[in-house]
Amino acid sequence: MCSKADESPTERPRRLAGRRLTGLVVALTVGLAACGNASKAKTAPTSATGAPGAGTVTTAPGPTVPGDTDGITPTQVQVGALVTASGPLGGVYSDLAKGVKAYFDYVNAKGGINGRQLVVTQTLDDGTNPTRNTSQARALVEDDHVFAVFASGPLFPAGTYLAQKGIPTFGTNFAEEWSAGPSMFGHNGSFNDVHHPGPFLSWLAQKTGATSAALVAYTVAESADCATGQADAFKRFGVSVPVLDNSLPFGASDATADIQKMKDAHVGFVATCMDPTGNVLIARGLQKAGLNNVHMYWPNGYSSDTLKNYAASMEGVYFGLSEVPLEDRAKSPEMQLFFSQMAKVNPGAVVGEEALYGWVVADLFARGLTMAGPNPTRSSVVAKLNTITDWTGDGLIAAVDWTKQHTGTGPADCTAVVQVQNGKFVPVFDTPQSPFVCFAPNSTTTQTITGQPYTDRG
Repeated sequence: MCSKADESPTERPRRLAGRRLTGLVVALTVGLAACGNASKAKTAPTSATGAPGAGTVTTAPGPTVPGDTDGITPTQVQVGALVTASGPLGGVYSDLAKGVKAYFDYVNAKGGINGRQLVVTQTLDDGTNPTRNTSQARALVEDDHVFAVFASGPLFPAGTYLAQKGIPTFGTNFAEEWSAGPSMFGHNGSFNDVHHPGPFLSWLAQKTGATSAALVAYTVAESADCATGQADAFKRFGVSVPVLDNSLPFGASDATADIQKMKDAHVGFVATCMDPTGNVLIARGLQKAGLNNVHMYWPNGYSSDTLKNYAASMEGVYFGLSEVPLEDRAKSPEMQLFFSQMAKVNPGAVVGEEALYGWVVADLFARGLTMAGPNPTRSSVVAKLNTITDWTGDGLIAAVDWTKQHTGTGPADCTAVVQVQNGKFVPVFDTPQSPFVCFAPNSTTTQTITGQPYTDRG
């Protein structure tokens, strides 16, 4: 392996947050054979030019740290995007940049931030290649001199480099490197701990009437650790685990032995730490064995494409989300704004959660710029953001406390739940006031607390 792939694909402490296990497993299993020959050349840039912003701009003074005002001009704040748009997982992550652009266009139409337009000057592709991931990040910082970076992909070794440089970095918190430093801002916080999941899955199993559960994972270390950690959590919260298999090879085509064990043990709930193809293997096995009353949870697969491909196998499956479900937009003014802006910027495109993540982290970036005032620097934006204790993306995500969530848990453990019903994702266990099922931080029980409202303007 040319670089360690450190995605934490399962659960943040006290919150489930891993729906990109696909990327981790594919990357680790195929070994990314192209690593040794990875090109360091940049892809063709995505051009973006902004009109002059409204208001008077004071030219920023000289930086106190070399590069601290890179990307700041009298009329623009120039940022770069680094996404996985090709390779084994091409297209899964690239919509982050679309969400960022939709938010930027919304802000720019109102005059920008302190008179400056927000501009994505480059969108680079890492090709699902860890070496290229880092080289592309270096290109954005050292060649293009962007002020900040927006990133999404299954592999993120560049996170270490970006953290060391103090570059304000925003994106999808699916990799261990998001906790590399205070300049890293993930869509749901920047701390991961696969070994200590909270009560959510135990609560969900009990809510479905199950008292016992099965866990299935790949031999890949992160997948296996996910299953081991969740098994411990199940037991801690009163759900027995008669079946735990973390030795399934990636690409397996037969799970008969596991299915038979589940049948013999009369388990009522099955959770996996695998990608959609592995999840489908187990789901089809359950159906073939006539175990139609066994409830199943997938850590990933909440997408229209996955549902289109595997609708029959996904019927009844549960998913846990760290954001307001897309299907709940009628209850969320901010979700309605997100959809309308996405339609303007990307007409006809299918809107998914990756674009939503881009929207919410762009919101966070804009807040930091606003707080930093008319002469922003990288370090001042980072410092201001790290004083925020209740960021919710205007109600779209569970609250994040940036004074704590680089290195630990947040104010609450909240998850929105959807289930596939009649071939559609349907929010469940929500209330008219909140989409989230929430638990107190570090809860030792499955007792829920009041959920965050749809219209929270934190």
